[in-house]
Amino acid sequence: MARPADITVYVPYYNARGTIGECIGALRRQTAAPARILIVDDGSDTPPPREPGVEVRRHRTNRGLAAARNTALKACSTKLIASVDSDVVAKPDWLARLRAALAGRNVAGVGGRMTERHQDTVADRWRGVHMAQHWGGKPVDNPRFLYGANTLFKADALRAVGGYDERHRTNDEDRTLCDKLYAARYRLRYAPGARCEHLRTDTAKTVLPGYWQWHHTKGVLAGEFDAPDGLIARIETVNFGIGRYRFDMDRKAERTEFLGLDLAIPWVFCAKDLTLFHRRTNRPVPAFPPASVAAALPVPVGAALLRLTTPAPAPAEDEPWFASYLSEFRRVMDRSGWTAAARTLPQAALAAVAATQEELPSKRREETRKEDGQRG
Repeated sequence: MARPADITVYVPYYNARGTIGECIGALRRQTAAPARILIVDDGSDTPPPREPGVEVRRHRTNRGLAAARNTALKACSTKLIASVDSDVVAKPDWLARLRAALAGRNVAGVGGRMTERHQDTVADRWRGVHMAQHWGGKPVDNPRFLYGANTLFKADALRAVGGYDERHRTNDEDRTLCDKLYAARYRLRYAPGARCEHLRTDTAKTVLPGYWQWHHTKGVLAGEFDAPDGLIARIETVNFGIGRYRFDMDRKAERTEFLGLDLAIPWVFCAKDLTLFHRRTNRPVPAFPPASVAAALPVPVGAALLRLTTPAPAPAEDEPWFASYLSEFRRVMDRSGWTAAARTLPQAALAAVAATQEELPSKRREETRKEDGQRG
């Protein structure tokens, strides 16, 4: 078994001054003290504070989460490399428990259980259910993947598979790394006794854009954001598909307070898709959300959707595919049962989405904006 002196712990950092202090403080209090604590600053506007005994490696420009992880791996001179996200606070025995779970033939990595500290608002509770970053309360051999928010790996195993895929700028770098490790016949473990807390807070306005970040990377790599046809195909297969899945799940579990957020998923996802397409291609996109569609819905529903959906950039002139995009949106909205569900949405669900980003303290609201928008 590796000794604490054989472990480097790193933190990928981007404009997270509001949480980095508590994160680093928890790493300093580990019962198995690491040999090194390293912060990888991915081109932040607000660099991390300098602290004795904490090394900082800085990217001149924002290169993305996978690149930050590879920078840490390149700097690592110990046998093991651990990481926590900059808004994660590890329990004192977190590293010791991960190290113990790493024992065994061909085990390359282990992940712990991260739970949500803040569960006071509907948006925070929604995140706790639908964006959970753990595999439950029991140990798991060879889970689907290890969530990147808290892990311990053998550094040589990561190097053997080529490290992280730097095309993954915001998410999914953890899953694709684990796929490569499994393909190389390594084993992984989930150790729920290694616990940590997530400090993120959300409102109805911020939680769904964060959720979209989990679901766009595959589309980028598949070319879905290179041409209008890819965007149009995502309306049904991704945006309404995910929204319907979450809505049905919450309705079955009688989580009524979540249903309004579930119904907003396709609207928020389409707006985010169009915004990313515009940024990648510099082409105009149709005005979205469509006010005429919202106006045809019950007033509280339409108003809530417009409030939750950050508009895509307004076009200077129309392109032929605009009509096709909006027509497909309306078609899928009706065909999927979305319209019928919106017309019968319980009042409790409407009340739950009444919150806006203004509920967050101004300092935390700015940090949330920067963290969510860091690497689209």
